[in-house]
Amino acid sequence: TTREQQWRNVAEMVALSGGHFRLVGVVSMAFGCPFEGRVDQGAVIADIAHFASIGVRHVTVGDTTGHGTPSTVRALFKRIAQDLSEVTAIAHFHDTRGTALANCVAAYEAGCRWFDSALGGVGGHPAQIQYGEGYTGNVATEDLVNLFEAEGIATGLDLDRLSKASLLCEKMLGRPLQSRVARAGYGFVS
Repeated sequence: TTREQQWRNVAEMVALSGGHFRLVGVVSMAFGCPFEGRVDQGAVIADIAHFASIGVRHVTVGDTTGHGTPSTVRALFKRIAQDLSEVTAIAHFHDTRGTALANCVAAYEAGCRWFDSALGGVGGHPAQIQYGEGYTGNVATEDLVNLFEAEGIATGLDLDRLSKASLLCEKMLGRPLQSRVARAGYGFVS
């Protein structure tokens, strides 16, 4: 499938939705690609602008390979806020190289207020073959909530219920979660 065909498919989905759904576009490798290397930020902005031009106002900006750093994340999210203010950017960071939490803070500092996360950092990895067993998934919800709450950023989540959900997730998966908070508990949160 070519990029042009993919965009036609997306435009068709938008038309078929008839405005009855919140559509979310996805740029899954906005910072680095295991096949093409560094991703041109201008190309990412162009893709987000294309989503906006066909009526998709929420766009997930993903770092599914863990190549983003706080400085590259901050720069891209600032540019999205400046150039595409009609778009709600959603930060989606994998913790492949241990930068997911720092990247969330950078995105927040650049104005992002929507974040994808997963209990215990559960989630696959698009380049599982290159990076091993695929256990390095999304930023852990527990860790992200702990950090934001400790910084005085209210998440609206019930920490006790989140902890219980985390333990249940771990039990159901039959393996330890990647969340540090699942091991150590919450810190000094507001």
